[in-house]
Amino acid sequence: MNEEEFVFIYPKRLVLIQKKWCDFCNRQSKEYYIKELVYLFGYQFCQNCKDTCQQQVDIFCRYKKEYPTNKFIQDFDLSRKTFNVKRSSGVVENNWKIDHTQFIKVRNGDYLLPMSKLNMFKYVDLIVLCEYNKEQLDLKKIQTYFSDYFN
Repeated sequence: MNEEEFVFIYPKRLVLIQKKWCDFCNRQSKEYYIKELVYLFGYQFCQNCKDTCQQQVDIFCRYKKEYPTNKFIQDFDLSRKTFNVKRSSGVVENNWKIDHTQFIKVRNGDYLLPMSKLNMFKYVDLIVLCEYNKEQLDLKKIQTYFSDYFN
């Protein structure tokens, strides 16, 4: 892709979408795919635009300093796992899950994971989350995973 031709395409809500449509070549296709970054938000693309889609995802995530929670959950096999989370009050509660409806945020070199339990939600620093969940999360491995992506 030549710099003069480059156009960034912002991800979209994946509801009430036109079937068999590619966001990148603006054509209908017999086969199309969905790249969901977080719940119901991402891109739809044809086979020919698969690489372009990944480039757009990378540009979006690096610019916003956010990471697709769905990809993280999938890469570390965390979809059915629950975690201990320290509340603002200092109480540590169990049965929290990584919230796949929000992005993982990178702020001042810290990775903030979206966590939810019933109707409660909070961002938890990766280091703190790993401190209370050492048997499930390998801090060094996760930090390397994110630094490889963002650097």
